[in-house]
Amino acid sequence: MNGRVGLLLLFLGFIGVCLSAPAKTKHQRKRVIHGRPWFGLTPKPNKVEGPLNPGVSGDQYIASKVDHFDSSNNNTYRQRYWYNNQWYSAGGPVFLMIGGESAEDNRWVANANLVWTQLAAENNAMVFLLEHRYYGASQVTADQSTANLKYLSSRQALADIADFIPAMTTKFNLQGAKWITFGGSYSGALAAWSRMLYPDLIYGAVGSSGPVQAVVDFVGYLEVVSNDLNTYSMDCGNSLKNALAQIPQLLTTSQGRQQLFKGFQIEEVFSCFKSYMYTRLELFFSWYVNQCALIYGSQFSNTTVYSSIASTNGFYHGQNGYNATRIVLPNGTNDPWHVLGVLNAPNSQAYPIIINGTAHCADMYGDSSTDPASLTAARTQIRSIVNSWFKS
Repeated sequence: MNGRVGLLLLFLGFIGVCLSAPAKTKHQRKRVIHGRPWFGLTPKPNKVEGPLNPGVSGDQYIASKVDHFDSSNNNTYRQRYWYNNQWYSAGGPVFLMIGGESAEDNRWVANANLVWTQLAAENNAMVFLLEHRYYGASQVTADQSTANLKYLSSRQALADIADFIPAMTTKFNLQGAKWITFGGSYSGALAAWSRMLYPDLIYGAVGSSGPVQAVVDFVGYLEVVSNDLNTYSMDCGNSLKNALAQIPQLLTTSQGRQQLFKGFQIEEVFSCFKSYMYTRLELFFSWYVNQCALIYGSQFSNTTVYSSIASTNGFYHGQNGYNATRIVLPNGTNDPWHVLGVLNAPNSQAYPIIINGTAHCADMYGDSSTDPASLTAARTQIRSIVNSWFKS
């Protein structure tokens, strides 16, 4: 699938999102930015209605290091976390949900109908949620200048986790407890990496839909979307392909643009169509790099991006070099990001679970009567594997 078709597919997808949502005022925040929800790719679970269990904490804070890799930097920041001890019994394990690229609240620890909280109830575990640095109330620096953003990295976030675990072990008298990390999407990768980098602290991990392979200009995303459409209906896939072939020509004339406006009924809903249309069609890789250079400085270039990606894959070993034990790695085949996950077991104690016909992080949420059999079976398998870690 070439770049132009891919961009047009994103363009159509964005139109679809706009048409499926009620009209928004200019003061409301966009739900999708460059194809990604502003709140991250792992939706928060439902908020618990009514009074919370007394075991659910309010906002808690720990003093975390600003820079874990500079011994001369003693600065700290307030990192937010939550806990729930309603299921905990002395000697039980401890579960840590790793926050991703969004602000957090107590939903992950308060909602008892999630796979990980159900596992906590079954195993008398205490659960924690740690907000990611630079998001929500966990602000590392006074501003987000280019110089200060150097502390925003997965490696610093993982080091936060490595400090958090012994601190909570001391505070809550959890000595000897087995810590299990959980996460989804980016934080799913963090969960997987945390088990690999800190095996003495973290006994096991469940990293749902974690893209552990870094890629520049990820065209594979659109290839999965195309395959999903064709799997659902070849007529659907062919219709979209034909539409994409017509759109470039329609965009070149006033009459054609009016036809698109009328066909998609976007006169009112898509009031900012013109500015979005042109920026969407210019979103080639070099455009993004040029924007980085414009905003953050001329030190950013194609070379910088490619070398940074190579460094990341070298440090974490990518999807083919990843190797840890007691790790569960679920991925859904309908999820475009799944092709960047660990799909083959590197050893007998690593469990990639490929869930046919499901989406990004679907395994993390509670059971539903509409779930496909493959998802129900995957959740059962995840529970069985994690439960087995506490029987030895």
